[in-house]
Amino acid sequence: MILPTKTVSTTSQTRLPSPPLRQHTGARQRKVGRQTIRIDAPSKREAREPATPVLSNPAGLSRQEVRRRLWHFLPGVLAFAATLVPHLDPVRLPAMVAAVLLAILIPGYFAIRFHRSYTRSDSESWAPALVGYVLPLSVLFLAFRGHLEIGLAVACIIAFGDGCATLMGMAFGRRKLPWNRKKSWVGLVSFVLGASTMGTLIYWLEATPVIPVAMVAMVIVPAAMACALLESIPSRWNDNITVGVSASVLVVTMQTVVIGWM
Repeated sequence: MILPTKTVSTTSQTRLPSPPLRQHTGARQRKVGRQTIRIDAPSKREAREPATPVLSNPAGLSRQEVRRRLWHFLPGVLAFAATLVPHLDPVRLPAMVAAVLLAILIPGYFAIRFHRSYTRSDSESWAPALVGYVLPLSVLFLAFRGHLEIGLAVACIIAFGDGCATLMGMAFGRRKLPWNRKKSWVGLVSFVLGASTMGTLIYWLEATPVIPVAMVAMVIVPAAMACALLESIPSRWNDNITVGVSASVLVVTMQTVVIGWM
């Protein structure tokens, strides 16, 4: 008589412990020899969140960008300081040449010497920004020695227009322009307001004889509006060059149409 044999399962009857559940932080465990090592990994939510810039402030401007804007405002501040210097009208050619050379060499030296404090990267060149100031302003001061208000107004359009546009646009510019997603409506309006206000003020302070503010605004405001639109168009050219050349042409044109050459 053959007795029935009992089937023995090859599988161990001991229940293995279930693997540890991953926490919401993404932590997991790894067994090395007889030790279990906990490995923390970022969660999916943390991986999707962009890193916060180290040097950013609540307004969204880095310290580097703030320093860059201060350097950009400097020529406009120097332009207002120049109105306090007594001079003949028109300025004699040798004196004007000497003044232009000093205005190029002294600020140019400091701009080159401390370019790392305002450039966005080591590969960014300081030359286009400097040329955008030097070239158009030198031509205006030498060509219109009897109307220094024109060159001073253009200097303020470049300094305060582009400077205010970048400063306010980066801080508060949420709604972008449809033709340039890197620019904002806040920046565009800030350009017009900054350039128009400072350009009109310095023109009125320097002009001899005194010209009514309304007529001065008719010269500066249209030029500031046109420069703001041109600056907002995507281009490979540096903003200082674009704004500097266009502001020079527009202010001279509006001077001819509105006030004339007295």
